[in-house]
Amino acid sequence: MEPNKKQPKVGMAQLLPAKIVGPMFLRVALVVVFVTGGLVYLGMLMDTAFNTKPVFTVLLAAASSLLLVFIVYRVGVEADEKSQSVHEDWMAKNLPQTAQRTDTSSVTKSEQ
Repeated sequence: MEPNKKQPKVGMAQLLPAKIVGPMFLRVALVVVFVTGGLVYLGMLMDTAFNTKPVFTVLLAAASSLLLVFIVYRVGVEADEKSQSVHEDWMAKNLPQTAQRTDTSSVTKSEQ
């Protein structure tokens, strides 16, 4: 009789392939640079216009950090959804062969 075979391990390369992770990191990096830089620059312009040196710069920098938490979360959720579909495709390709083997061999190690 054929011993039970373990299901193949799913590595990080299957769960988070480079075609998902690379664009995700690029989006996060660009969003951080442009949102933080843009809001800090806007705060500096407002401080110059209203003669309130650090007030608007600090407020908009804090607002940018709160906004970035939400944006990075959304980017991560989108990447997770994409990685789930990639993982399901991988499971469909690789697991039917092992599932058939485990269904036909009903003998476990304790029964031998």
